[in-house]
Amino acid sequence: IKLMPLEANTSGFIGINNDNPLAQLHISPNTGSALRIDDINKNPSFIIGLTGNTGIGTIPDYYYKLSVQGTVNLKGDTIG
Repeated sequence: IKLMPLEANTSGFIGINNDNPLAQLHISPNTGSALRIDDINKNPSFIIGLTGNTGIGTIPDYYYKLSVQGTVNLKGDTIG
């Protein structure tokens, strides 16, 4: 198993596959998803893909910035 490089700078910022992190946690993927959080059954709950597209309850769709599987509760104004 090869682990991606994990870097910490003097500001306390952590970089995964990034040697100059610019945030508390800065992930720079080169393959696969940037971030994936699964539910207890190992189904995707939250995924950020390589292109920044995001899936909630589903795998991100290539054509949309946000893909949601399930009921959505939006509060406030929606623009579109």
